[in-house]
Amino acid sequence: MALVKLDAEEAMFARSKVRKWPSIAGTGNENLRPITRAYYNPRIKIEKGDTVFTMGSCFARQLEDTGPKWLGLKKTSHFNSRSQNKYNLHSVLNQIRWAYGTDDIEKSFSGILPYSPDTYTDFHGHTMVTEDPREERDESLWSTQGTEAEQIASRGRVNGIFEKMKDANFMVITLGMAEVWYDRETELVLNETPAAYTLAKFPKRFEFQQIDFNEIMDCFDEIYDIFSANNGPDFKLLLTVSP
Repeated sequence: MALVKLDAEEAMFARSKVRKWPSIAGTGNENLRPITRAYYNPRIKIEKGDTVFTMGSCFARQLEDTGPKWLGLKKTSHFNSRSQNKYNLHSVLNQIRWAYGTDDIEKSFSGILPYSPDTYTDFHGHTMVTEDPREERDESLWSTQGTEAEQIASRGRVNGIFEKMKDANFMVITLGMAEVWYDRETELVLNETPAAYTLAKFPKRFEFQQIDFNEIMDCFDEIYDIFSANNGPDFKLLLTVSP
């Protein structure tokens, strides 16, 4: 159950200074004290021979860069670690449903919508539209916008990548935000905030929601059940939050 529901127009007008983090122009002390020191006592470990799949927000995705360095391995994937982030647990669940066939994969294309008069983006994804590995890794060329045809092709590649989670026995998921954008037409939560042009072109289609703990747990329970049924009895799941 959502704690807050706002029409897109209301959500945009609700922006105010008091809703922002402290200014970076300040001393920063308010963000540094009191210091919380974490105690780390892992109950599960990544073992030699494990096949690891990471998804979710930034922390899990950064493991794609740092993990091979720790293990002295060469990273073969050309994807930038910013690519394909999932910023809320609903969007993680959406992609898992599509990968395992518990929901129609054609719905994954429903987030491809106009971003501007001349470009489209995939609001269910966060992917640079390119097939060139050099461009994907180059921050200066980063863009999630493209033509409709480019977005459709990109979405197909993304779906193929997430199919690989079926072969993994160690999952890492980083939770994202509880603030989400809901598409009333498809009844799906988006991964990204609709652009101003998109909101104007489709008035009343999108709704801002702040989801509650129970809804987040419902998502997680379904994710766990899907993995339990398909990835073997010994699969491991590491659940984290963004630092």
